[in-house]
Amino acid sequence: MSRWSRIINTLLKNSITIWEENFGHKAYDEILEIINLEKNAYENFLKCLKCGNIIIKGVISNHVNDDKKTVFMDLIPFMNNSGFANHIVSEGKDLTGAGEYFVFDKIIQGISYYNKIPYYIKNNQVFDNVICSGQILDVNIIKKVLYIGIVCCAEWGSSVERLEIIKKSDESIFIPFFIKDISECNEENACIFGKTYGNDGRIICNKAAVFMEVLNVGTEIVKIILPKAANVHILSITFITT
Repeated sequence: MSRWSRIINTLLKNSITIWEENFGHKAYDEILEIINLEKNAYENFLKCLKCGNIIIKGVISNHVNDDKKTVFMDLIPFMNNSGFANHIVSEGKDLTGAGEYFVFDKIIQGISYYNKIPYYIKNNQVFDNVICSGQILDVNIIKKVLYIGIVCCAEWGSSVERLEIIKKSDESIFIPFFIKDISECNEENACIFGKTYGNDGRIICNKAAVFMEVLNVGTEIVKIILPKAANVHILSITFITT
């Protein structure tokens, strides 16, 4: 259901903002992919029921132990959107495609922490976040990655996506994670608070948030592949290693 919801959200977004030409063709291809995935999942589920063995790879963790080492992913080469600010601006910011942008409640710059997990945001760049479009990120961490902390948010509706992880053995694993809409401002997993404004200066959302999702990995990683979800924005990625 999550990918169907994303299709609906992105079709709505594109119909209003016209952020991508010929999006209908891409949506058609993705709908076919979803249908095939659901068909294969159904067949595999039936096989698992017959043999009594269902395996779920990848879970979300809410806690990271102390004394673990951290590595920050350099996202600057992949950043492709400017949608966040430390103060109200008159132009140049557009997170949603409709002129809406996010203003932090307090200045965000450098290293911050959420539940002892550090994340790094360099907020003086032309672009300040990554719109997910299937980008391939080289990790090159020798040690085992225990957790991945992702500072992220969605717009035009929340979304459930999958992070593809390429292991040292070239095996791929997929870890699902839930990305909340910026308007879902509650304490759970929220690491950055603020408001969203339109380019005309009016407040659109009085209570907005960006969230930290922590994925339990437990393996050596050579690459990660971001989901193809134009309504999902990533501000920071942290690897917690042994």
